[in-house]
Amino acid sequence: MKINNKRGFTLLEILLVIAAIGILAAIVLIAINPNRQLAQARNAERRSEVNAIYKALEQYTIDNRGYPSGITTTLQNICNTGSEQVGGATNCSGSVDLRVLVPTYLAAIPVDPSGTVYSIALNSTNNRISVQSSSSELGQTIGINSLPAATDPFFSNVSLLLKFNGTNGSTTFVDSKNGFPITPVGNAQISTAQSRWDGASGLFDGNGDYLNIATNSAFDFGTGDFTVEAWVYPLGILGDWFIASAASTGGLFFGYTNSQGPVGWGIGRANIAWDFLSGALTTTNTWYHLAVSRSGTNVRFFVDGVQVGATSTNSQSYNISTGGLNIGSQGPALYLNGYIDELRITKGVARYTTNFTPATQAFPTN
Repeated sequence: MKINNKRGFTLLEILLVIAAIGILAAIVLIAINPNRQLAQARNAERRSEVNAIYKALEQYTIDNRGYPSGITTTLQNICNTGSEQVGGATNCSGSVDLRVLVPTYLAAIPVDPSGTVYSIALNSTNNRISVQSSSSELGQTIGINSLPAATDPFFSNVSLLLKFNGTNGSTTFVDSKNGFPITPVGNAQISTAQSRWDGASGLFDGNGDYLNIATNSAFDFGTGDFTVEAWVYPLGILGDWFIASAASTGGLFFGYTNSQGPVGWGIGRANIAWDFLSGALTTTNTWYHLAVSRSGTNVRFFVDGVQVGATSTNSQSYNISTGGLNIGSQGPALYLNGYIDELRITKGVARYTTNFTPATQAFPTN
């Protein structure tokens, strides 16, 4: 009698084969598009951390009959106590301090995989907490009770948008509007030691640091309307220093002086004269929103949304293209000692003609 020794696969063998196929498929996918796979992994981490923050806040609310103080309907960064150390003391200026959650509700305050911080607000539509990631990738929106994304009605008029996001020490700077190449000079770099939004800013040490952007007609305002604005955190105020400036004689500069006649913030023409000055700086180590706008021939300067000085009548032709645009100096001279975040140049539009409330979140990218 012939004995048939054939037998089927066991369940364990089938599971091992399936696992092996899965591993091989993952290897193939990563080999085909590693950047996408890594972005998906970071997004998964973001979802987990957003959920952890949200659950911690809800449990805190149950235990304490209210959310931690400082949370408003305005979207704000969550202070990362690990990266916002200034002079040995925790600095959460402009951010929400959630240290009350540690360690009872969270082991530590999570930080986005990109190095930025998460954002939080009270969603006025349902009176529930909104926790969001501003650095999600692959076009995905990651958040719980997310607030509607802000848009810029004048985005088509934006000539330059520098958000200064990135990892600490990075020398890669990105124009989020037109993608203009940006060349760092000296020790200009991304820093997570200070930020107004998204956990990072541009650091300029006052000694040879600036960014250069090549000649482009996008920076030629002529006699038309324009707005130049940025968040600035000065570390020192000696001498003259610039936030943005043309590299050529006659081009627009935007900065501060305490040596050229009236002390204050203002604009002028490089190597020629300050055309408009007002508002002396009295405090360093704090964030200022600075904006200058021209509507017709009326030039106004604003500090934290409040006009400083009288409206100036000015019909100068301002052009930045010749010699390029420098950020952080007149280039190469008169350097900013401090940080810049969210710098935006808008051509053809005077965004501000009366007092206003500065943006309560990072500038939109659409």
